[in-house]
Amino acid sequence: AYLGKASALHDTGKIDLAAIWYKNLIKVFPESTLVSRAYYALGDIYAAQADYANAFDNFRLSYEASDEENAKVGSALRMADVRMLEKDYKAATELYDIVLKKYSESQMVDYAQCQLGVALYQMKNYRGSILSLQSMMLNFPDSSLLAEAEYQLGLAYFKIGDYDKARLEFSKVLNSKDK
Repeated sequence: AYLGKASALHDTGKIDLAAIWYKNLIKVFPESTLVSRAYYALGDIYAAQADYANAFDNFRLSYEASDEENAKVGSALRMADVRMLEKDYKAATELYDIVLKKYSESQMVDYAQCQLGVALYQMKNYRGSILSLQSMMLNFPDSSLLAEAEYQLGLAYFKIGDYDKARLEFSKVLNSKDK
């Protein structure tokens, strides 16, 4: 009942009330398997409010409370995403790398690989970014993130002065939009 009420409030934009219900669920039923989902939802709420410290803590608690691999991967990725929002790219790369190593069979690995490339780019490690994005494109040729990876790859090539490869990647992005 607590999670349903909290989710309904969350869905209707009553974020403050939803947060109270999520916190009550955690307090009243600390051993429940739903606690992980409550922490995750609180992480989303705090991230939307740009309260990144609380967002990160709640995604971490969600990760720790979950026994399900997909939930752990989702929480770990959100922790990394929060670090990206904070512009702490080094911490983000470490978290994306953990997902890639520990959960290599996850359906969300393409996202982690792509975001690792973006974080490396932000750190001005353009060659590392290129390697990460090429790996993502090679290993996940049907990923919904392919156009994003091609675009980021084009940016990285441009930064190292390889304008022909940059042009090629940008043209792939433009051609994929036509399909």
